[in-house]
Amino acid sequence: MASAPEIPGYEILEPLGEGGMATVYLGVQKNFQRKVAVKILSARLLSDASFGVRFLREARIVAQLSHQNIVPVFDVGQHGDCHYIAMELLRGGDLKQRLAKGMPLSECLEITQQIASALHYASSKNFVHRDIKPENILFREDGSAVVSDFGIARSTESETNMTLTGTIIGTPSYMSPEQAQAQTLDGRSDLYSLGIILFEMLTGNVPFTADSAISIGLKHITDPIPELPDEVAEFQDLIDKALAKSPEDRFQTGQEFIDALDEIQANLQSGTESTTIISADALKRHKSASSRRRASGSTSVSRSRARNTTGGRTRSNTGKGRTALRNQPAAAGGSKKIILAASIVGVLALAGVGGWWVSNTESISAADAESLALKEQTLSLLDNANEALADGRLFEPADNNAQYYYTTALALAPMNQQAIDGIEALISTYLDSAQKSMGDVDEAAAAQWLNRSAQIAFYANDQSLLERQQTLRADLFQMQQQNIRQDQRQGQVELLLAGAKKALSENKLSSPIGDNAYDKYQSVLALDPENNSALEGIANIAATFLQQSTAEAQKGNFIRARALIAAAIQVDSQHPNLQVAQTTINDLEAKKRSDDMRLAKQKPLSPEEIAQQKAAAQKARIEQITGLLAGAAKDLQEDRLQSPAGNNAVAKFRSVLQLDPSNLDALEGLQKVGEKYVVLANAQLKNLKIDKADSYLNIAQKLVPNSQQLFAARRAVLDAREDRAIQRELELERQRQIKELLAAAKKDQDAGRLSAPLGNNALEKFSQVLVLDPINTSANSGRNKIVDQLVVDTGKAIKANQFDQAEAYIGTMSRFFPKGSKTRSLKNDLAKAKEVYARLQREKNGLLKRAERLAEKSPSDTNNSQLRAMYKRILEIESNNSAANVGLMKVGDYDLGIANTAIQARNYQKASLHINYVEQSTSDHPGLAAMKKRVEDAIAAQAEAEGLIESTSGHYAKAQKLSDDNIARNALKAVYRDILAAKTVDPGHPKITPALEQLEEKYVDSIAYYSEKKSFTRGKEMIEDALSMDIPLQRIVEQQELLLINEKEFKEKKKRLTRQMGVF
Repeated sequence: MASAPEIPGYEILEPLGEGGMATVYLGVQKNFQRKVAVKILSARLLSDASFGVRFLREARIVAQLSHQNIVPVFDVGQHGDCHYIAMELLRGGDLKQRLAKGMPLSECLEITQQIASALHYASSKNFVHRDIKPENILFREDGSAVVSDFGIARSTESETNMTLTGTIIGTPSYMSPEQAQAQTLDGRSDLYSLGIILFEMLTGNVPFTADSAISIGLKHITDPIPELPDEVAEFQDLIDKALAKSPEDRFQTGQEFIDALDEIQANLQSGTESTTIISADALKRHKSASSRRRASGSTSVSRSRARNTTGGRTRSNTGKGRTALRNQPAAAGGSKKIILAASIVGVLALAGVGGWWVSNTESISAADAESLALKEQTLSLLDNANEALADGRLFEPADNNAQYYYTTALALAPMNQQAIDGIEALISTYLDSAQKSMGDVDEAAAAQWLNRSAQIAFYANDQSLLERQQTLRADLFQMQQQNIRQDQRQGQVELLLAGAKKALSENKLSSPIGDNAYDKYQSVLALDPENNSALEGIANIAATFLQQSTAEAQKGNFIRARALIAAAIQVDSQHPNLQVAQTTINDLEAKKRSDDMRLAKQKPLSPEEIAQQKAAAQKARIEQITGLLAGAAKDLQEDRLQSPAGNNAVAKFRSVLQLDPSNLDALEGLQKVGEKYVVLANAQLKNLKIDKADSYLNIAQKLVPNSQQLFAARRAVLDAREDRAIQRELELERQRQIKELLAAAKKDQDAGRLSAPLGNNALEKFSQVLVLDPINTSANSGRNKIVDQLVVDTGKAIKANQFDQAEAYIGTMSRFFPKGSKTRSLKNDLAKAKEVYARLQREKNGLLKRAERLAEKSPSDTNNSQLRAMYKRILEIESNNSAANVGLMKVGDYDLGIANTAIQARNYQKASLHINYVEQSTSDHPGLAAMKKRVEDAIAAQAEAEGLIESTSGHYAKAQKLSDDNIARNALKAVYRDILAAKTVDPGHPKITPALEQLEEKYVDSIAYYSEKKSFTRGKEMIEDALSMDIPLQRIVEQQELLLINEKEFKEKKKRLTRQMGVF
């Protein structure tokens, strides 16, 4: 670096940095004794005399900008040839350095707002920065962001500067589409650049990358806006607007940008976790930041969030944006890109952007270094993940837990098997915890564990994990629904018990139907077979009937009393007070008969008569009971349990009990009937006829209310109802999930999210449907189409040497079909392609080194031929290799130079040969068309001249016979006209001079002939014609002199003869 210049009033201490336009020094402004940054314009830019003037003029304008986030300019001046600006010294580094380390999201948003504020202010002053990029965003020690280099880029407007200095207006990665096309700019162009920076802060990458400035410019103009990773998906709409292709669709002011950020910040403040943006180096191959992105076109085709299509995105609610791009005619698209490329070349290529032609050996080594760093980063993350897993830090604390480390590792290396195994182990742990929580009947905890597993399930290759997750979700759903139904049943029981209590208070013991205490207690037992309140309530109803029967008997209403006994038996045939009540009624009835007889003053019966009557009555009762029991037994055997009315086992057994409440045969009979109804209920239950089974159990409840078999059957009916409800709800839930998943998958398809981003794409949703319904036609068809497209896209990516993309596709295949034949085949194809690629890269790098050495030698046909072959082979390996393309251009320069020399030497064959070399290797060479036309024109002129010269032979034939007419004379004139025309067409034609000499010879002969024949007039005409022509004249003049001599002699001789004839 040259020694620091001397500037009055400043002490220059040391250089801080050097760029393409200026060098920045640390200096001290003496009058204030403050340290400042002194930017001194590069001397080489002063080749344009106006550059320094503009530099100072625009710098003074910038010095008038007063904003806390624009670097203050303290002084602007010129000392000799030194043009300088003194500015605030900023020691906090630049944004590029901070991005490399990683930044908290809150800091990213704060910086963006500060820069947006600065750009809003500058735009209000009609100022455009035109080179907003991380290197130009500096920081004070207090952390505030400052925009630097304001106005310097504006000074490169001079076309002379652009051509001579090789500078460029703006940085391609951060250029707006209008800037890449050299259109008029305003503040919205700077806001676009800020949008690029925000995208980079959120993802670690700029949205558009390529291996040349022109390609990057084309992407800004034509490519859709990439999709953000899930972690920062909330910013997608903002990014879409900030990076809209048309300025009218972007934020119109910096304040609009700030307002949009404020709205997002307000939404994010409800979150509790701290978000840190991964550093740029770590995320360079994070496909979700660009293919989710990405995607993407292809099958990443390119989350179901609404999109502003004015930004050029292919993804939208309707998917029309992508369709429009996909359906665009190839020729038209190519033409458009050629036009765009031409406009960009006007801004970039003609500006001589430095560093375009660099040896690819450097880029390869850089790529290898990056790959190594990526592997080391991944291994470090996996070590941290394993340690966190061992320590039990599964998902917290934030950014220091196993889930964070595994997912970050998979973002860097999607196919890393160790990371996949780790994430699957983590998912399995989550599922185990969910299952344990369900065993502990802790619904909330189980739901949390299942939700955590769902958040990372898409990383797993093991499909059984997804199936287990679905099973546990179904089990949890069953538990939740069962608890809900249990609560509902309990509520029903409480209502029924309250209703029964009220009915009892109103003496509605067993009637009216549906609104009595007994029916309500029965309904309670249907819901809770062992409910003590209901069992006690039924016993109390029977006891009440018995009490009422005794009371009626005491009143002498024995018919009513026996009806109440029958009612008690109907309710509870095994009530312990039944026999006592019956005996009491019998005794009261006997006493009543005795009293009646005494009142009728009948003769009292003797004890013997009374005993005889009792015996007779007992005998009749026994006979009646025997008959009833026999009939009941037969009815029981023939399954006439309760019908037909009056002639069934139950009615007869109850009639027996009215006669003899303690009759064991009747009690046992009713027990058997009740047990038979339980058996019938179980049979109906086995056939899933739950309602029929329940009706049988209601009958059994009256006959054997305390039977354990009845309780068991009641519980079985409840379980069956529960199972039926669960299955119905599960089926409804399953159908709901299938419907929602299919709808979401369709939406993903329309939006181009076929297999990416992770966790939100059609392929995953179709696979989830197939877990729920393995034969679902729509899901099978949809998944198969996506898989077929993945196979095609993987093949294309492999063919294009886009191995990262191919690995991402194969990673997707592996997640869903880890052992599938297509997956194995694609992995093999990729491995082979990598081997071939590595071999070709070695060959390419070797050729580049050889070509570099050969290019340093003196140019020659041999060297040029070898270079041409090398460069062509390199381009066969790597079609966009800049070194080979530039090298071929130089080879073409040499060939066109040789062709030019050959044309001048009239060696058109050699010229055509070298032009053909250029046409075959660099058909787009800017000098090819002109040189090709030159040689074609030269060959055509030569042929035309050749024809004209050959045509003179016909004229000469007419001039063979010299006579006194003008035939020969006109023929020779025609000869000259043809030769003159040939000379005009091809002045350097070698036959022109011989043709003129031949014409001269013919004129000499003709003049001599006419002179000899004494046709002096004809001879003079010939001489006159010859002297008017551009032919050698020496011999013509000689012949002219001879003709004159001969003419003089002839005339003198004629005079002598005339005198002699006069004498005679």
